[in-house]
Amino acid sequence: SITEKEKKDNIWRIASSIAIFWSGAAVACCVKDIDVVWDFLGGSLSLIMGFLIPSGAFLVLYAKVVRILKYRINDDIEMHGVRGGGGGVEDTEMEPMSLFDKVMAWALIIIFIPMMFTLTGNAVYNLGSDS
Repeated sequence: SITEKEKKDNIWRIASSIAIFWSGAAVACCVKDIDVVWDFLGGSLSLIMGFLIPSGAFLVLYAKVVRILKYRINDDIEMHGVRGGGGGVEDTEMEPMSLFDKVMAWALIIIFIPMMFTLTGNAVYNLGSDS
């Protein structure tokens, strides 16, 4: 069942997605050339969706999986509403995340956040200089 916090989180995500979409539509209606909108939204949004969200999700989900697998589950312990059935897991060992994967995920985040601000600043500068 969905908790009250999950409902609020889902509503917040939906509302923010709609706000981002309609803000782009409003900007598109207020400028003389659609290239301005692509320049303004394209740089930041493509970096967020293409690099930052996947890298952040990888790091967060991997940390969560490692944390869950540290628990011991057997027939008598119930975890997350699922009873370990039929010879549950006694010891769970997980191959550690390779250092390369972790470094690359952090490198993408560290490189592309400043680049996102640079591209957005450049788009704003171009918007002002085109007038």
